[in-house]
Amino acid sequence: MTAAMVADPAALGVSRLNWRSADPAVFQGVKDALAGDFTDEGVGRLLAMLEPDETAAIPMAEARGEAHTWGRIPGPR
Repeated sequence: MTAAMVADPAALGVSRLNWRSADPAVFQGVKDALAGDFTDEGVGRLLAMLEPDETAAIPMAEARGEAHTWGRIPGPR
């Protein structure tokens, strides 16, 4: 999977992966790690949904939800 890495996470602050690499080893690595029982077509669909950037650090800020700040979606009328 490291073959899919395309930048230095320390420099960017994210882990940037080229999920659509033409390298067959990347495709096989994704299949083995994430979708072992998928067909190759199914792995291709999975790759199309993945984002290239993931945070490279665990957020340290408070991120708890508060009931009084939640929004609401009105139901049908």
